[in-house]
Amino acid sequence: MLVARTFEIDVPDPNSETTNDTRAQRIDALLNVYAVMRGEVPGSPDAYELGSLLTDVRHWCDQHDVDIYVAMNIAYDNYLQERADPETDNPDCSPGAT
Repeated sequence: MLVARTFEIDVPDPNSETTNDTRAQRIDALLNVYAVMRGEVPGSPDAYELGSLLTDVRHWCDQHDVDIYVAMNIAYDNYLQERADPETDNPDCSPGAT
């Protein structure tokens, strides 16, 4: 049963330049929506919330015959490329930064 709930979330402008900061902001918004879908209060996503989402992603992969390890390798390669992008507005994402 789907119950409609109304809440506000901050999402980055989809027409703005995509940076590592906007990529992270999209996940903030996603985790807040996910919290509401689970009946929790949005606003302070943490490792537990992310872990729960990733658990559900694994279940989704099982149902759709998607290899989670292939997807994770693709994600890691993309992440490394995005961290190395000299156009990023986040100096902490430069290669070799910790």
